[in-house]
Amino acid sequence: MSRVDDGELENVVRRLQCQYPNTGSEMMRALLVAEGLKVSRQRVREMLVRINPAAAARRWSSTVARRVYHVPYPNSLWHIDGNMRLIRWGFVIHGAIDGHSRLITYLNCNTDNCASTVLSQFIEATCLYGLPSRVSMFYSLEDSELLDPSNDIHKVSLGIVFLPQIQARLQHFKEAWNHHALRTENNRTPTQIWTEGMLSRMGNDSTALNNVFGDDPYRPENLNELLAQHGIEYLPTAETEDIPAVTVEQPQINLTPQQMETVSRAIDHITDLKTKFQVCCAEIANLLAN
Repeated sequence: MSRVDDGELENVVRRLQCQYPNTGSEMMRALLVAEGLKVSRQRVREMLVRINPAAAARRWSSTVARRVYHVPYPNSLWHIDGNMRLIRWGFVIHGAIDGHSRLITYLNCNTDNCASTVLSQFIEATCLYGLPSRVSMFYSLEDSELLDPSNDIHKVSLGIVFLPQIQARLQHFKEAWNHHALRTENNRTPTQIWTEGMLSRMGNDSTALNNVFGDDPYRPENLNELLAQHGIEYLPTAETEDIPAVTVEQPQINLTPQQMETVSRAIDHITDLKTKFQVCCAEIANLLAN
């Protein structure tokens, strides 16, 4: 267990609960682990009650009814989906989760919704976790006056300021989720379930196990072989894509590397995101005017 006093722990838990307001004790423990803090379940529960007793009481009074769901082993089925709620601001989130273990295999924020982007993320995930036998895809689909979604300078500034923050938050959530205990799985984590399932079947000849045990999957020849198995000779580009999809309107501003460096110098020292965005907009407008 980590040596952390109650005051320091309370500050961290308060910050995390502001970011993840509906988090219970197990997920909060996992979020703390993702930040390098290992704390007992009892301490986390006591801290959540101290910080927000009303929310803790609501969680205790209602148990989520889990749907009966069976996937035989890891990598036999991945669920893939995209979230378009931020598309107005030029952001799309793509993710995949292993149906057996509930392990998140990838979760990324992008500034386009191209098939090449989704495919590259899928391939990167297969290099880490192996190739799934099947995939299941779901088809779904200002308040602040400082932000105008039709303004290209604002959209470029959003990407510069907020994209790294969103991706960091997604990565934090992914790490926490993959290491949080599941009540219905004897308090095993998705990572433990995935690993145990793989080890129990490591002698089988199955698509779900290929590239998990053996050669380094990051080698270029392995990646090319993986693509060839599915008849893919190259990654599609935005110009070659003809698959109907929700499109992200790209801003018509292209900053040079020198201009990007100037913008970075102007905003890197600013920690408040609202101020950082305003300064970024002003700096880009100044660069384009000169």
